[in-house]
Amino acid sequence: MKKAVYFLCTMNSSFDKIKNFNYDIVPYALLLLMPLVTITGPFLPDFFLCIIATYFLIKSIKLKLWSYYKNYFVYIFFCFYLYLNIRSLFTADAYLAFSSSLFYFRYLFYTLGLVYILNNFPKSYIYLGLSMMFTITMVSLDGMLQYLSGVNIFGWSSGSPERISGFLRDELIIGKFISHILPIGLSLLIISYKFRYNILSILIFLLIILNSVVVFLSGERGSFFYVCLFFIISSFVYGKKTIIPSLFFFLLSTIVIIFFILNSSTNNFAYTIKDRMFDTTLSQITSNKIPYMPYSPHHEAHYISALKMFKDNIFFGQGPNVFRKLCDQEKYYYENSCSTHPHNFYIQLLAETGLVGFSFLFFPFFFISKKIFYHFISNIYEGRKKWRLKKELILPYVALFTFLWPLIPTMNFYNQIINIYIYMIVGIIIKFSYPNKS
Repeated sequence: MKKAVYFLCTMNSSFDKIKNFNYDIVPYALLLLMPLVTITGPFLPDFFLCIIATYFLIKSIKLKLWSYYKNYFVYIFFCFYLYLNIRSLFTADAYLAFSSSLFYFRYLFYTLGLVYILNNFPKSYIYLGLSMMFTITMVSLDGMLQYLSGVNIFGWSSGSPERISGFLRDELIIGKFISHILPIGLSLLIISYKFRYNILSILIFLLIILNSVVVFLSGERGSFFYVCLFFIISSFVYGKKTIIPSLFFFLLSTIVIIFFILNSSTNNFAYTIKDRMFDTTLSQITSNKIPYMPYSPHHEAHYISALKMFKDNIFFGQGPNVFRKLCDQEKYYYENSCSTHPHNFYIQLLAETGLVGFSFLFFPFFFISKKIFYHFISNIYEGRKKWRLKKELILPYVALFTFLWPLIPTMNFYNQIINIYIYMIVGIIIKFSYPNKS
């Protein structure tokens, strides 16, 4: 009898612990692991994203967290999502169109879930920023090892004699991986800490140099451009009495170091990187139909085919994600133009969703550009202080600006990894733009 009573008491105690368990820790932990699992491929990041999104949806309904839904981002996102799915009904391949548009709503709840986590875990900015910097530093060190020895820590080669891939093996996107995470991680750390010239800031400088060098050695010109653009704009808009101009100085130092290394090295890899990043780039941009535009003739062929689709249906385009199906049709075909997507967000939306869909990307980019420009002017003219952004918003705005920069080749607009980080920045901006509604 005593054993039965003891067993019941133990069970009740266990149920109480389960009942009192803070389940918010689960999506919080998944968010912190998000940078690390993106190395593994698309499955785990999307799985984590869906758990965070579903958790917030259930939590917001249960606790009636309606204030999270009362902002311009939610209204605009809902209209865009509705338009994508209506347009998907009237395409050459509805199944292909819906494969991208139907579940796009998960990014809305993922973004709001991120805001919810940032609100409920005060130190989450620090830990998320550290998680990002740890991940890209680990990837960079592994990539540097592969550059120096030909194989990474697991003995994997990149499969391409003039490129490095590190943990990503056959996928030659290590530069994209670092350039997407570095601006967000750095933004979160600067939001979290009041940096001074101490050991921590020196360590951050060294990590920035390491990551920038590896992005360059990856041979991904667009990714290196993103890193440079982020630091250049940050240096201008953040103000003179901050640590950001020093970051720009270190980036310039990195570029100078890279230049001298490549010129003095007898390594064949170094020669091919130099050839790709400088000689080939100059040759390609001068051979485009519009000279000196920052893309290759191969990318230009995609753009020409996509713009033919746009001209065929200016207002509504051909349908989400159907470029790959239509690019080989005679009226849209251009030599070497076929691919899974046109490699530019804006041109892809013009071709697939017309001016209506394009406006959902163009006007937010215009709004972000205006905010950054006004803030820059406010640093010059003291009478324009009302134009200044909150300090917590400056770097997230700059990071989002670089992600959405139009004049450079990009990944697929519906790419899962790029959207995870774009909407992560959006979540950070929402958090600091609506502090009283948290």
